[in-house]
Amino acid sequence: DVGSVGRTLFRAQIFDSNSERDKVTALLSEEASDLAKRSTYPGVLEGLDLQYQSLRRMLGTNLQEIFTANGLRQLHPEFNYKARFGAGPAVNASFAVEAMKRNMVRCVSFTFGSFDTHGNNYRTHAQNQQELFDMIAKLVRTLDATSHPTKPGKKLSDHTHIMVVSEFCRTPQINLAMGRDHYPNNSALVVSPRFKTNFAFGKTDHDQLLPMPARRFVDGERAVAPPDLLATMLGAFEIDPRKYMRDGEIVKELLKG
Repeated sequence: DVGSVGRTLFRAQIFDSNSERDKVTALLSEEASDLAKRSTYPGVLEGLDLQYQSLRRMLGTNLQEIFTANGLRQLHPEFNYKARFGAGPAVNASFAVEAMKRNMVRCVSFTFGSFDTHGNNYRTHAQNQQELFDMIAKLVRTLDATSHPTKPGKKLSDHTHIMVVSEFCRTPQINLAMGRDHYPNNSALVVSPRFKTNFAFGKTDHDQLLPMPARRFVDGERAVAPPDLLATMLGAFEIDPRKYMRDGEIVKELLKG
């Protein structure tokens, strides 16, 4: 909830002032940076330094006026705030744009719900999907038109990577309640300047029940699995997935050359 995020940024000044808190955060950032320089494995400490820097930017600006639902609707009227299912996610999408535009965060995540159609699937599912895809399209267009905060001449879309996933899918067959139940096979949507564009990888069988093998992995021919997608996202930035993940292989077919 965007309003909750805005409220967490508020700090009373009964016991300390904004400038005092800023000095403490700056000191913590400096210490993390210094420790990273002396560490054999500096990655975690460098990440901590980045978090403290982001915290300083967040607390050093009056963001409560911006990070409210009404404020975001005014800043980004291009999103559909009257959508049947996507009104809340539209606010979250505008929040993501503003947070990146102001160089406050490196990652934003939010959900788009109402897909759990165990009954009456045909009454709501198609409209819900359409609202989701429309919102993603609006988000990409907004990123295309928004300047990057630290890279002159670049747009946010040049350095933003969008991954749309769900924890499960719906069964191909309709149940007795005219709905679809939980199903373990799914697909994902990635919009990234480091991934191939207008490109689909993988397919289902003739009856659209099961995924077909997409390529040969170290454990044999099979479809792409969730760890493979995450490993590929890391590999797109030349990060070794084994440092952070136990499973998953980089699928080079998904990446630009």
